[in-house]
Amino acid sequence: MAREDNNLGALFKGKKDSEHKEGTLNSNTDNEKKYELVKGENATIHDVRESIMNRYQERVNKPKISDSHERYTFLLSNSNRDRLEMLSKGKKRGFKTHFINDAISAMLDAFEQNK
Repeated sequence: MAREDNNLGALFKGKKDSEHKEGTLNSNTDNEKKYELVKGENATIHDVRESIMNRYQERVNKPKISDSHERYTFLLSNSNRDRLEMLSKGKKRGFKTHFINDAISAMLDAFEQNK
């Protein structure tokens, strides 16, 4: 009869428990972030399930950018596009959105003060 509190080692098919940190399950995403799902020496399948569900709920409850922003299409000169691309290299996702919103906000404030 199988143990009810299956150890995480069973999740790593074909690999020895010694090849993994016991009690943790890490997953690489495209941007190579590592997410530690469960901490502890005797993590069970139930612990992993709870951790996954908690992370899922955090993501579902996170406000979406569409709640506070609207997609707006406009033309940008090639030179400004190139400059913005160079500036944003190595920055995290969303940098250009923040940059453009802050720049437009600053210019709108300046124009509104000079009415």
